[in-house]
Amino acid sequence: MLIGFSQVYAQTVTGTVQSATDKSGLPGASVVMKRAASDAILTTSTDVQGVFRFERVPSGNYTLEVRYLGYDL
Repeated sequence: MLIGFSQVYAQTVTGTVQSATDKSGLPGASVVMKRAASDAILTTSTDVQGVFRFERVPSGNYTLEVRYLGYDL
């Protein structure tokens, strides 16, 4: 599984979850952002192309976690 992400605007984070073998987007993957300095957790799921988006993300350091049935990291 490959995960690409970028910060498009100061408070919007987008990315794509892709298969490592054929680079196809993985729909329905669970994406979680955890803020390192607090208990803040943001969650979303990927769309049919494997794209995810977080809006209004406060500044800070985060850990990104992706889960998808059938894949093991």
